[in-house]
Amino acid sequence: MKNKQENESRWKTKAGFDVHGKKANWNEHPKKPHPAKLDELKVPFAIQKAETKQQKQGAIYNPADYGKDDFYSKVKNKQTFSDPSYFKTVFISGDDMVKEMAELKQKEIDDFEKKVVVANKHFAVNTRVAASHQLNKNNSLLQDQAAKIGLRLGQKRLRELTAR
Repeated sequence: MKNKQENESRWKTKAGFDVHGKKANWNEHPKKPHPAKLDELKVPFAIQKAETKQQKQGAIYNPADYGKDDFYSKVKNKQTFSDPSYFKTVFISGDDMVKEMAELKQKEIDDFEKKVVVANKHFAVNTRVAASHQLNKNNSLLQDQAAKIGLRLGQKRLRELTAR
């Protein structure tokens, strides 16, 4: 009896049977959201949206208040830091600048010319497809002379082939 009670005490509690390795939160969904998110979900979506919109309207950014220009979405005509000659224009002006810019342009052209390995630099691709008609695909069979020689050869034809 003592052995039986000792054995049962390992797997049985006073309340009854207990499954080994059972977690305290065994019935909880594995992807349960955070408690803060659960509190947010208790408020209806329409109210949340209205509150968010009201908060956004209160904080309007006006660049003129900060002494900045408006945002330019197209910067093609604006000087930017990516232009290598941007910083040089600050220090050079007049004839020196024109001369240096011409030299830089000529240097780029010369560097390109050194790298060219083909005879003609002009490259044109013919993308035009010759007009074809579905009825023309059998012309070689129907109208042209036979291009192949048959398998059964006479002695005369065999001599002609070997003579070629």
